[in-house]
Amino acid sequence: MKRTIERSILLVLLVVGLSCAWLGPLDKTASQLVDAGLKRALISFASGRAMNAVLSVVQSADVSLQPMGVGVSLTIGQVVHPIGQLVGQFSELMLAASIAFGLMKFMIVLGGYKGVSLLLSLLALSWAWLCWQNKNRPTWLTKLLLVLVLIRFAVPIVVVSSDVVFKELLKGKYETAQRGINIDENWLYASMGNWIKSPTQIPDRVKAFRQSVESWVGHMVDLIVLFLLQTLVLPLLFLWILYRFLSAMLDAKSQAS
Repeated sequence: MKRTIERSILLVLLVVGLSCAWLGPLDKTASQLVDAGLKRALISFASGRAMNAVLSVVQSADVSLQPMGVGVSLTIGQVVHPIGQLVGQFSELMLAASIAFGLMKFMIVLGGYKGVSLLLSLLALSWAWLCWQNKNRPTWLTKLLLVLVLIRFAVPIVVVSSDVVFKELLKGKYETAQRGINIDENWLYASMGNWIKSPTQIPDRVKAFRQSVESWVGHMVDLIVLFLLQTLVLPLLFLWILYRFLSAMLDAKSQAS
């Protein structure tokens, strides 16, 4: 009776698994989610580059204002230079996040390739047949089957799972941070002309700029943390969970026979 139940479970898992491998029910959804994440990363990257360009204008204006007094000139440079470095690093990290989303998209396409599904089907049928006959499965066969299952299913499952966490816990934080970046960028860009047209007000504008730096930096740090979570921490966590689950399931099935 126990053996019959085990064979029935194996048959159901085999049918469901191979059907999902060929039909790819999560592929389209995962691809759309990756595209949405890539769009968010590119928007943040573009904001960083725009901010960097504005800061470059501030630094170039610093040279033209040298005759107005060394003290004013140094004050502008002291404020802009470290922020410019941070913005540059922020842009690089947003570009890295964009690349990470691009790699996810590639892995979804690779996993959906018919050759992968065909090889996975052959290995799964061979492994299931040995299990059905209560014969030992070669270690290489089990490991190769595990690798192919991960190639076929891991990225779609990880992407969908990570997006659920993002929407439930991180989406509001992202929208607030991105909106704050855009507001700071627009404020600085709009005030640039006044910096040059009214040199006597530069100290006051430098002071106002200093006051906006804290929120500006905070928004950038928030975005960096959010994209690291979505492109690195959460995917690795869900991948590890999936790997451990599949390994335990295959090992348990091997020991049971």
